[in-house]
Amino acid sequence: MGATIGNARISEFGTVNGKKGDQTGKEVMTQSFSSGGKWEYCIRPKSAEVAKKIATAMKQACANNKIGYSQTDRISLSKEAAKHNYKISNVGLCNCDCSSLVAVCVNAAGIHVSPYMYTGNELALLKATGKFTIIKSAEQCKKGKGLKVGDILLRKGHTAIVVAVPAAKKAATPAAKPAATPAAAPAKKTTTTKKAKKSNKQIAKEVVAGKWGNGDARKKKLKAAGYDYKAIQKEVNKLMR
Repeated sequence: MGATIGNARISEFGTVNGKKGDQTGKEVMTQSFSSGGKWEYCIRPKSAEVAKKIATAMKQACANNKIGYSQTDRISLSKEAAKHNYKISNVGLCNCDCSSLVAVCVNAAGIHVSPYMYTGNELALLKATGKFTIIKSAEQCKKGKGLKVGDILLRKGHTAIVVAVPAAKKAATPAAKPAATPAAAPAKKTTTTKKAKKSNKQIAKEVVAGKWGNGDARKKKLKAAGYDYKAIQKEVNKLMR
């Protein structure tokens, strides 16, 4: 499985303008790297702490259905975020577009950029802060290899932030040679156990990473899998804080 990105996508009308708030659960959301298109740049924070804060702000935005998509009202998220000291989970009804959302996430990490930033000047503005490394590599930008949480992705007309990456695979170790069993020793009986369900906290992390979808679809999937939706949502809220 590849990386997961967070981004502002489209309004509830399938256009660039809509009402305040996420009416569909898909206006501002997480999705797979492969569904984001062919990226031209990977803009990487030089500080790991800054990268973590940028990704956290984006995850909070994707989980907050009070944030919708509209280009005519794209700065209202920035105004709301400033009121709440950039705790994106606490903002009220507002809108953004892809680039103004990225600007808010960068400001939430303590790096000032204009809330009016757009994809046409985003690369220049972020580079001018001196806080980012600009990467233009097909391996990362087009194939998604080697991405890190907090990376900002940019292409013509769209931008997103990496909020999760696959865990690194551990190197396989040679299997130990089994000890010889005396011929007269009776064979041991083996027992099978049912696969244990994941904890609410583990599932909440998967929800934040976008693995369970959004809105009612997420609720149905969780219930179908035998999880308490309210308990999971409680854990999600804790993570977002």
